[in-house]
Amino acid sequence: MSFDWPDYLTLAQALGGDAEAASSEEARLRSALSRAYYAVYGTARAVARAQDGYRPRAAETSHQGLIRHFKESPDRARKSIGANLERMQKNRERADYERRFDGNLAYEVSLMLKLGASGLET
Repeated sequence: MSFDWPDYLTLAQALGGDAEAASSEEARLRSALSRAYYAVYGTARAVARAQDGYRPRAAETSHQGLIRHFKESPDRARKSIGANLERMQKNRERADYERRFDGNLAYEVSLMLKLGASGLET
């Protein structure tokens, strides 16, 4: 089944306080996946900047650069953060841009929330 993109507007209306708006389950799951990624991304970026003076390279997006920064660390915990962030980013892009989310969206959201919680412990 293809995703109905206007469901995001309904979700936004519900999140914005419109009690009559009823968004689809898929819109909620896709948004949860996306927000989990950005929670971890923002936290990891703040840690990398504060602790390492991190700045992305000119040829990289900030997302690619941050993932590289953590994955290239000699520290195993930081490598894990980089790997988790990379997986989360790929799933976030699928949720945000693809009409069809191949695989089990509810499972991926559950996994992303777990990864997100562990990623916030940087």
